[in-house]
Amino acid sequence: QNPTSPLPSSSSTIRLFLSWFLRSVAEILIWGDEHDSSVFDFFLEKNILSYFLHIMRQKSGDSSFVCVQLLQTLNILFENISNETSLYYLLSNNQVNSIIVHKFDFFDEDV
Repeated sequence: QNPTSPLPSSSSTIRLFLSWFLRSVAEILIWGDEHDSSVFDFFLEKNILSYFLHIMRQKSGDSSFVCVQLLQTLNILFENISNETSLYYLLSNNQVNSIIVHKFDFFDEDV
């Protein structure tokens, strides 16, 4: 561990943080969908979904884990977003197509 780093750098700690972070993003967006549309508007305005896809495309030792976490997050969003405009945005652009054609590691049972 780097003594100047505020967070432990172990792989398991990073995985836990990533899982928590993505789950939190999904929960905040779902809450915003139900209670405050400006939350989801911010997600749209900043094009956060494209950042998710960029992360998914990166190659690293944990890329399969990251893909699984992002797929779970997106699945939670698609299942729980009730506002038709928000759902339309998620489904209307090519970002969903990019997820569909992504070269997942289907040998990984978690995918």
